[in-house]
Amino acid sequence: MAQDEILQSKYSGLFPPSLLSGLIRSMLTFLFIAVVASISLNRLRPPAAIGQEAPLRNFSAERAVQHLKLIAQKPRPVGSAEHELVRNYLVDQITLLGLKPEISSGGDYCQYHCQAERQRRRQSHSCDRSL
Repeated sequence: MAQDEILQSKYSGLFPPSLLSGLIRSMLTFLFIAVVASISLNRLRPPAAIGQEAPLRNFSAERAVQHLKLIAQKPRPVGSAEHELVRNYLVDQITLLGLKPEISSGGDYCQYHCQAERQRRRQSHSCDRSL
């Protein structure tokens, strides 16, 4: 017996067979999408936080919070003495991890960016005048 005949004999009169097979396909498609979505969302869940007992080479949320509590006690504007204290603290902590941090002023980027922006503005103004 074909599938349509089985459906027709089982549910004769309630639903036309074409509607019933379409409904089953729709439900299976919805179920498939729901399963794939739940698996995907489950994989996006962040890992559990590791405590202070984690090895230094692993990230520990508890250690990070301790550093943040120390750093974020008050505002530390760039160029201030407080900003320099935090920079030195971070350099010391990174050095304790066995790394060799480098400090750069960032002035070269700013200087280049400002010059490029000025030149772009001059060019756009000279184009406006020629129109």
